[in-house]
Amino acid sequence: MISAFACDSTDTKNTSDAVRLRIHLCEAIRAPLTLSVHSEWVDEAAFDAHSRFPDMQRFFTLVPSLITHPIRAIRTHQME
Repeated sequence: MISAFACDSTDTKNTSDAVRLRIHLCEAIRAPLTLSVHSEWVDEAAFDAHSRFPDMQRFFTLVPSLITHPIRAIRTHQME
């Protein structure tokens, strides 16, 4: 259902695309239906601003009705 959300856009490029470098949707191998979204942003300001973009507001409105647990956000960085 999340992928249906991602594809259901009237714009060919959404607001986040201008400042997001990459985005990946991953499913846990041993816990089906446990999904994570990994995204990389041009800088901290872009990440901080993205939750106010219309596509993210739509995501935050839609997803709670599709899942049985709270959305958890975890900020990480890649270890060298």
